[in-house]
Amino acid sequence: MTDAGFAKKLDQLCRRVFDEAGEVEGLKRLTGGANMETWAFDYAGRELVLRRMPAGATDAEEGMGISIETEAEVIQAACRANVSAPDVITILAAGDELGRGFVMTRLPGETLAKPIQRGDAYAPARRVFVAECARELAAIHAMDVTGPLTRLPELPSSLATANLRQRYDGFGCQSVVFEATFAWLDANEPESVAPCVLHGDFRLGNLLVKEKGLSAVLDWELAHLGDPAQDLAYICAPAWRFTNHDKPVAGLGDIAEFLSAYEAAGGEKISMQRFRFWLVYSTLWWGTSCLLMANFWRTGFDRSLERAVIGRRVSEVELELVMLLEGVTPDETAKVCWAEPAREQRHNETGDDELAVALTEWISKDILPDATGRDKFQGLVALTGLGMIERSNAFGARFEAAQDARRAALGFSRNEMLARAARGEIDFADAETLRHLRLSTLEQLYIDQPKYAGFKAALAKWT
Repeated sequence: MTDAGFAKKLDQLCRRVFDEAGEVEGLKRLTGGANMETWAFDYAGRELVLRRMPAGATDAEEGMGISIETEAEVIQAACRANVSAPDVITILAAGDELGRGFVMTRLPGETLAKPIQRGDAYAPARRVFVAECARELAAIHAMDVTGPLTRLPELPSSLATANLRQRYDGFGCQSVVFEATFAWLDANEPESVAPCVLHGDFRLGNLLVKEKGLSAVLDWELAHLGDPAQDLAYICAPAWRFTNHDKPVAGLGDIAEFLSAYEAAGGEKISMQRFRFWLVYSTLWWGTSCLLMANFWRTGFDRSLERAVIGRRVSEVELELVMLLEGVTPDETAKVCWAEPAREQRHNETGDDELAVALTEWISKDILPDATGRDKFQGLVALTGLGMIERSNAFGARFEAAQDARRAALGFSRNEMLARAARGEIDFADAETLRHLRLSTLEQLYIDQPKYAGFKAALAKWT
């Protein structure tokens, strides 16, 4: 459908829903959302948002637990339960010829992590952020499981890990760290609890924040029934701290403060053992989600640049999991030596890494200065991908040889280490094994994203 045809269909929908003459104005696709399309527009003085599935997508392909129609009904139920959420105006019907989705009110606020975490204007919001998140989660977890909420899938800890394992195995990935993490989850599964409604994706990016505080909870596509500790741990996963790695709660607060505020808001007391299980699980979940994004691109389901680049964020997760599984106290006997690798001098034809640098400079100097909105966002994603290519060509073979040598010194081949990890036999208390895992995750992350906040945190802890 052309842009003009899309706007015309949306205009017809609004005329029917509001029974009022008007015209769709300011139609613009928003930059966020790797799974769903989000469009902002105005109609007859109303500020609105269309949230819809990409053309040709199905719930199964998106890896969603609920349909987008059920998501809209869950948001409506959340509003009735006094959760801060946008009003759903209408759910799309087949006759609207706009695909599957819904229209909701557009509320004021910011979703991007950088201004929320660092902008002067959001300083008042930061002071109340942890308490407001705790209050919203307590309200969500207290929702009565009636009506459309009875259709939500239930996900106890045992099933959550099994589903994650099935997803991981389906990709054919082989990661020593992931295998060790699955073994840890199996050995540390918490006791079952009475399930409640969970948002499932409660984090910066899905939280609308005004200058003085939280405005709305968005994007309910992963809502399900389960352990409330899962929602609490999820927002503390390293991926959602962005640049503020040392502040576990969305890069803005401390865990003890968060759990205490949750209890004060009416939530149950969550033990640190139970919280840690879900923190490790949530971190691994994001790692398998990165694999899912790569698979979407690889199979042709979604050939967007963002999908392909997210597929290379697995190394961030591996490093974070090593830090979680080794415990909070640095092992002085397993300290590593790390220095930024030197680039070789070249005197022959232009190398692949040099071509990547040339393209990076061209995009930075000639394309990005005039780009705006989604085009600028995609340009920045392209620079990230080119950096991966450049560093992989420059250092990939060198790092792989070093990893082979370290494994040989331990007396294992790569396949043998994978098998030991799957059996839960990776000993994080063994200095040489831990040193190898630390260096291996640092090396791969240096190739993929050396500016990732966890990289600096790991260096501070390990070197």
